[in-house]
Amino acid sequence: MIYSNKLIDYAFENAADIVEPVTLAEAKSYMRIDDDVTADDNLILNLITAAREDTEKYTGCSIIERTVKAILEIHSRHELPYGPVKDKPTVPGAVVTGFDFPWLEGYGVFTVSYPVGYGDKLPAELKMAILAKIASMYENRGDEDRKHDSEIYYELASKYRRVTCW
Repeated sequence: MIYSNKLIDYAFENAADIVEPVTLAEAKSYMRIDDDVTADDNLILNLITAAREDTEKYTGCSIIERTVKAILEIHSRHELPYGPVKDKPTVPGAVVTGFDFPWLEGYGVFTVSYPVGYGDKLPAELKMAILAKIASMYENRGDEDRKHDSEIYYELASKYRRVTCW
């Protein structure tokens, strides 16, 4: 019988205190929109959140600080989803190895909670990728074709993309 590791479920906890990595002023400055032009401010704020969430999904990294609660079925070792991990968790019956993006080693089903996120230590390239994504989404809003992400977005964000099986 072949056993495989799998991520059964995960959830982000304490996401109510979200501080986005890009401010409205930064986004408007990047897109060369004057501060006194406020008609699209709510749209831009929504695009900031959408771009951050999309970048987190694309890279597998948590940009904002929060707690991840994951349930994993492990038959050797499995990478914890969504780093960088702030404090390495202790998991009874398993061993946690590594630092920013640690692995859980053991056999069985484990529930683990751990704090993640770059917070104020977000790499400049990821911040620039988010800004490029916001600009692309703003410039191409309403288009049916979602193939408008700029090459610069992928060039910057792909450096942080985690290749993983979860």
